Amino acid sequence: MVKLDSIKIKAPIHVLNGFNSDLLERDTKMYNGVLIKDISEIKSIDFGFNNFSVNHLKNDFIIELSAKILKSDYAEGISLNNFDRIVNTINKNKFLNINLNDFYNSAELLRADVTDNIKIDYKGNFYSDISAIPLPNKYEITPYDRATNKGVVFKGKQTSLKERQIIYNKLIELNNLKSGKRFMDSVNKNKIYNDFKDTIRVEGNFTSFETMRKYIGSNKLSDVLQSNEKVNYKLWQKITKHIDAEVLYLFDAYEGMSLREVIRRRGLEGIISDAKFNWQYIELWLKNKTPKTYRIHRKEFRKIYLELQLKQNRANGKHIIQLFSDALLKVA
Repeated sequence: MVKLDSIKIKAPIHVLNGFNSDLLERDTKMYNGVLIKDISEIKSIDFGFNNFSVNHLKNDFIIELSAKILKSDYAEGISLNNFDRIVNTINKNKFLNINLNDFYNSAELLRADVTDNIKIDYKGNFYSDISAIPLPNKYEITPYDRATNKGVVFKGKQTSLKERQIIYNKLIELNNLKSGKRFMDSVNKNKIYNDFKDTIRVEGNFTSFETMRKYIGSNKLSDVLQSNEKVNYKLWQKITKHIDAEVLYLFDAYEGMSLREVIRRRGLEGIISDAKFNWQYIELWLKNKTPKTYRIHRKEFRKIYLELQLKQNRANGKHIIQLFSDALLKVA
């Protein structure tokens, strides 16, 4: 089931049971005696209810929401399971009332962030390592590691199809940004903490009809909420499609080693590989090259030889991209 965070929704004005324009700020504009702009708007209504505007000329309205409207259930995201609850929350405001069924069937998304909260058993520095993967030049990787947040942004350079995925620590953001702190003070902090503890937040940012239709299947609100597409998984597969998995060995194998140590290690691995992993050949070569210190070098070679054998025989060994892909695929 698709789960959403920040969304921008447009719907025809007839789905409103009513609204109080006196509580909205009206903005009009004339050109050569013709009214070309007539919009009533209210902003920053409540946590998760960011904006409501009526276009009187086009007879439609736009609502901007985020999953914070669910308060202590923020981690659930906006979904088919709670959409009626969200509309009921909107309708508690004094200036607006929406017909739930008409809104559900008539609205379309202008922008959507599809979210997943995942857990990965990874021993290294996840955000640092995933930001170092060797992507093709058509993608930009922007890591950030600061007090207010920790994560990485993957963004396509293509102008025709806007692709953007962010991976970050939601708890750090909520506990450090001013807006996050204010939100946390208004809800059950312990529940939010437990819901996001030890999770990685993944968001696919879709700002065009084309990308929504490609990855979600539609930009109609009802279709999106009913969709079972693994949206972030599909986007991640697209982003990493042309990565050479063998190159990833460089990023996983030498964690914590200096360049000098890596070069020496690679040299030893190369000799073992040249001997076609035949230990008898390796021993003979060492006796020939270092007859007096043979046993000292044999111990070092034997250690790496066994590690390489283990790596070759480990059927379930996975690099960070595969671990991340598997976690996204498992998300309900």
